[in-house]
Amino acid sequence: MRQPIPKSFFLILGLMLVSLLGLGQACQTAAFERFSKIKESMNKDEVLDLVGSPNRTEQFDGKEKWAYRYYNSDKEELRQVTFQNGTVVSFGEDTAELSRIKDIQKGDETRAKKRAATKSQSIDMAPADQNKSDSAERKNLELKSSDLKPADPHTAEYKEMKGHRGSSKKTSDQEAN
Repeated sequence: MRQPIPKSFFLILGLMLVSLLGLGQACQTAAFERFSKIKESMNKDEVLDLVGSPNRTEQFDGKEKWAYRYYNSDKEELRQVTFQNGTVVSFGEDTAELSRIKDIQKGDETRAKKRAATKSQSIDMAPADQNKSDSAERKNLELKSSDLKPADPHTAEYKEMKGHRGSSKKTSDQEAN
């Protein structure tokens, strides 16, 4: 038979999780603070030792950019280090990435406004109004019984429609009768 898990186990487990989360935040803060110690002419290994691996890298114009993302006091911080020939040529706030993020956010806001406007336009047309226009359209398409005429088998149109070409030949069925 299994024994129930003591409440103290959950308390200890919770404290461990909280301390790990705090440690993760402390590591982020420490790395962010160490970022200010980067100097031009440092090599890649020195930067790795100081601030760790980048979140992403990119190559452009013979240079390599390392991008870092930190969370400092619940605020996202974007930093970059640019290398040329393996040494630091620039570092600091990643203004290009910040600008790109702002452009994406503007595009998202514009698309959201367009969706809201489209939605409000479709809501403005009440279902009753839509039903009225549908029924009016149906009336235009409906045939009145007075518009329908029975086909007259003696007309040329009827004979043409049935394949008769006005011949007076009797078919074998007609001869049998």
